[in-house]
Amino acid sequence: MISNCFPDRSSHPVCPNDRQEIEEEGGFYADKAWARDILSLRIKCQQNSRGCEWIGQLRYAEEHQEECPYEHVPCSACQGSIQRRLLGTHLKDECPKRIVECVYCEDEFFFIEKQPHEDIYCKRFPLVCENNCGHDEIPREEMASHVSEKCLMTVVLCPYSEAGCPFEDKRAYLKDHLEVSVDGHLEMAWNSLILAKKEISTMKDKFYEVQEVNQEMKESVAECRSELRELSAAVNKLVKENVGQKKFNQVITEKIKIVEAKIPQKTTPEAYGIPVNETMRRSPRVVIGKTVTGGLTSVDRIKLQKDALDAQRKLLQSYTRPSLNNTD
Repeated sequence: MISNCFPDRSSHPVCPNDRQEIEEEGGFYADKAWARDILSLRIKCQQNSRGCEWIGQLRYAEEHQEECPYEHVPCSACQGSIQRRLLGTHLKDECPKRIVECVYCEDEFFFIEKQPHEDIYCKRFPLVCENNCGHDEIPREEMASHVSEKCLMTVVLCPYSEAGCPFEDKRAYLKDHLEVSVDGHLEMAWNSLILAKKEISTMKDKFYEVQEVNQEMKESVAECRSELRELSAAVNKLVKENVGQKKFNQVITEKIKIVEAKIPQKTTPEAYGIPVNETMRRSPRVVIGKTVTGGLTSVDRIKLQKDALDAQRKLLQSYTRPSLNNTD
């Protein structure tokens, strides 16, 4: 409290007697005797105007302020400034953020959320029937079921509508309709029953047909599987035969190469026993195999080549026939 006597102590304080500036260092000092006298002075509470009757020494003023019932303190919920003595009542009955319980669904929420809760979210809040049937305390969560199942003003169909009854009116008139239409409803129900039996019979026939088709498909699948197994076996057999044929072809190819190596590249017709006339002797350019014959007529040239090929084939067979028998 004494420090409040010099509010400008940090910025060149002035002496209250001669109005001279007091030096920052050494210009004043704390007088403990005066401090005791000042702190012993009796004062009233700062909240005296609000009704606080506390009077005591200055030294106890701050301690009193910390517990003075008339002192303003912040609300822990809404942060509003409330007298300490009224804080309990405020938190219980006045604070906008106090926790309250819904009287309809028993949910808890802040008081400021009460209106939107009742208008939108509360499942048990009582409402007036949408069709104005006279019920005005229908819980919100039961409104849909009330309208669809109980409301007398809801337009409904007759329970025998699928049998052909054309009734479509408010539920309030349904009871009278059912009472006066008993015979008609029985006839509609009987006709519907007959029709249902016919449909069931037709469905049975179709069911049997489907069963037959299903059995045929099973048999067909079994046959296909059998054919697939046979085809698979045939393919495996062909693969094995193909392997053997490849080996046989390799042997034949090697034998042919050996035979070709023994056959002379150029021979005369006499070597194959082919008669040669005088014209051919004059034109000795007769070559069998890879060389071209010359000085002959077309007929003689073709005949010569044919005879030479036949002779080569006989010679080849004489070499390959024993080997083929051995391979078998």
